[in-house]
Amino acid sequence: MARIKGTKNNMRSAEEKEKIVLEHLEQNVTRWEICQKYHLSPGTICTWLRKYHQYGLAGLESQTGKKRGPGKGRKKKQVNK
Repeated sequence: MARIKGTKNNMRSAEEKEKIVLEHLEQNVTRWEICQKYHLSPGTICTWLRKYHQYGLAGLESQTGKKRGPGKGRKKKQVNK
């Protein structure tokens, strides 16, 4: 179930993701029905469920732009003397 060509990715907040995950877990809505209703791929649902079970709401926070480690940030320009 691929995204329609020419459309953008939907960035969802952690609260929106939690609502979708809880709809599946508490209301016994199938993954397929969730995918159809919210226009998501089955892999996305599985990833959100795994992260929610492991880390709770914090696991659903977006990691976009949060690079970690020694390569973090812009490289410093070297000044030639």
